[in-house]
Amino acid sequence: MQKDGQVFRTIEIIIGLVFGVEYLLRVWSITSDLATGKYAHPVLGRIRYMTSVMAIMDLAVIIPFYAPTLIGINLAFLRTLRLIALLRIVKLGKYSHSLHIIGKVLRNKRHELGASFVVMMLLIVCASILMYFVDNPKQPNAFRGIPATLWWAVATVTTVTPYSNVFPVTHREVSRPDR
Repeated sequence: MQKDGQVFRTIEIIIGLVFGVEYLLRVWSITSDLATGKYAHPVLGRIRYMTSVMAIMDLAVIIPFYAPTLIGINLAFLRTLRLIALLRIVKLGKYSHSLHIIGKVLRNKRHELGASFVVMMLLIVCASILMYFVDNPKQPNAFRGIPATLWWAVATVTTVTPYSNVFPVTHREVSRPDR
């Protein structure tokens, strides 16, 4: 187990160094972006780039790696900022016609989608409450309360887990033909 931790730490160091160097090279070379000319000035162009949303997101992802070394503070809790890097995928949207169409549909149908979401949430809440009152007497540990039953309903509906070990056991009549 110790060896696995060392391997992951080594991988983390390599990735941190690669991202750090890549960020610095991007800041250094941004003034040569002739396509937009937005960052043409040697100093102001770099500052303008470093204050852009995407550059700040990149920096927020990189800082937790370097903070313990540079300022002596362990910012391990800031590692969750690395999830911000996933937002960079949004940049890929400008290159895909299909993603533009999906975005347009989501914008145009946001009210209908919102209403559907509200109805779905109401159905899940109502079904959870009913499930609690029906199955709690038979399985008090499985359906401890309405919030636990709500969690079970969401996990079941979203198929995150196949009912886990909790499933309804209420009595039901099963008709079978006699053999």
